[in-house]
Amino acid sequence: MAANFWNSTHYRHWLRKVDEVYKQADAMMKKDQSTFKEDEQNNIKVIYSQIISTLAMKSKLRQRVAATAIVYYRRFFARNAVRDHDPRLIAPVALYLAAKAEEHTLAAKIVVAQMADIYQADHPYPYSVIHVYDYEFKLIAALEFDLIIYHPYRPMIQYCADASFHDLVTAAWPILNDSYKSDACLRYPPYLIAIASIYIAGTLRDREMTNWVKKMNIDLQELADIIQYLSALYANPSIIRTSGPQVERINNKLQSHFATKIQNAQSGLAKKPPSSSRPKMSLKLAE
Repeated sequence: MAANFWNSTHYRHWLRKVDEVYKQADAMMKKDQSTFKEDEQNNIKVIYSQIISTLAMKSKLRQRVAATAIVYYRRFFARNAVRDHDPRLIAPVALYLAAKAEEHTLAAKIVVAQMADIYQADHPYPYSVIHVYDYEFKLIAALEFDLIIYHPYRPMIQYCADASFHDLVTAAWPILNDSYKSDACLRYPPYLIAIASIYIAGTLRDREMTNWVKKMNIDLQELADIIQYLSALYANPSIIRTSGPQVERINNKLQSHFATKIQNAQSGLAKKPPSSSRPKMSLKLAE
């Protein structure tokens, strides 16, 4: 991994302080228990990580943009309770912000329209463009302006090229994609997630991978932990797979919980200036 990763906010503010992040996340889960059961909280994470990927695909955005948005989404809910902030809004806002951070163009009206198009529930999607604009700044503040994200895709490709594992690139890629349906992006450095994905892909093809791993200057115990963590996603597919009925049930429960807040927000936003008078924000990122 490039030297600037170790100096980045990704490492210094999040991975180096992972115990602190998870202490906050555990506190938020306990706060949510009175409203959402533990399995519902986990389903919400998976469902809206997948929805972000689907929205990015429909918008013809690169996988990197979706991955950045998912990290924003998971970081946000590591420090905030679901009962206080609707995932149905945070997810499209995260993608809208990630597109800017990754220097892509995605109009707010497009992401809202596509969210409404794929929304599964017994009611219409309740948010509009003005809600996205309003929550964009709240999301940035919650992330403490740490918007530069490092991902495992580039290291994975480089490691495979260096080891002549050209056939493992396409095998490891979906494993990396699935890792974003878990908290791996909050727990582990991207380069180790990349190595773990290559190891799993090679093992699934009956390739001997141990000697390759031993030659790398890495913590083998930490790598073993990541391999076990990612492998568990496939041992229990329910961790990263959800069905249509589950999605609809979760959305209906979210609507029931947030209905009053949405009505109050509509009244408040109606008093704000129209979006045409809203100052435009341009992100110029630098570490």
